[in-house]
Amino acid sequence: MANVFLTSAAPSPGDSCSALRDAAGADVFGAHRLTDDAARADVVLFVESWRSDPFLTAARAHPLVRRYREKCFAFCEFDDAVPFLPGLYTSNGAGRPYALRSRVRTGFYLTMYHNPYVEPEPTFRDAEHLYSFVGSVDTARVRRGLAALDHRGSLFVDTSARSAKTWAGDDDAAKEAFRREYADALRRSCFVLCPRGLAPSTVRLFDAMCTGRAPVVLSDAWIPPEGPDWSSFIVRIPERHAARVPDVLRERAAEAEAMGRLAHAAWEAWYAEPVRFHHAVEACLSIARARRLPEALLRF
Repeated sequence: MANVFLTSAAPSPGDSCSALRDAAGADVFGAHRLTDDAARADVVLFVESWRSDPFLTAARAHPLVRRYREKCFAFCEFDDAVPFLPGLYTSNGAGRPYALRSRVRTGFYLTMYHNPYVEPEPTFRDAEHLYSFVGSVDTARVRRGLAALDHRGSLFVDTSARSAKTWAGDDDAAKEAFRREYADALRRSCFVLCPRGLAPSTVRLFDAMCTGRAPVVLSDAWIPPEGPDWSSFIVRIPERHAARVPDVLRERAAEAEAMGRLAHAAWEAWYAEPVRFHHAVEACLSIARARRLPEALLRF
């Protein structure tokens, strides 16, 4: 059993830190527990979603890191975080050339892109589209390539012209409509396109799993998080073969419903609230066990 001290180096702990704390309260494994004493903790976990500090400057300078470096880890769910601390990074820090693979694991999202309308949909009665994508295409070349395809029988909505305006504005109704449109597209699809954006990972991969739809990953640099049997429920297509998406998915249409069920089962087993705290802590302990040199040296 590990004692875990949750904290954040941000000016005020964000929703992500609270979400992981809530997950600890709902944990079904009971293998690890929270402590309010960092000195007695086995894991000190900095949960960060502070975009303005991509180099984790505040965390690295934190007194707890200076004092307990060997047991300090980070959980970062923003795209441009640089893995200067060992831990979990949704931005796929393990795939970056300057990151030691043994120090980082590909993580998942807690609250940064939380959509309250993304819910499990076990039936396919509303799945009228072969595949769907609702999002901005100006964040990656592969997305622009997908936008140029013939999407007959599918749903492809480029939100580039309104995404920034919607999320930067104060119109809550527009934001709610955007979230509803996105979640509705997931439910009405057999497959969900998950191309890379600003980073190799994308929240729609996990949203598709939660809904019970098979993700289609087009991200060459994406490293799958450890745990799920990804090959059983995702379709992975190289970015250079994006033009083949409609043909590939038509050929696999009969598999979509079974893959969707496996995708949702993997979500429940690895990323739902009752299990996410356990798996996050296990990833940190795995990193610690893999060390052959002290973190004080590895950090360089």
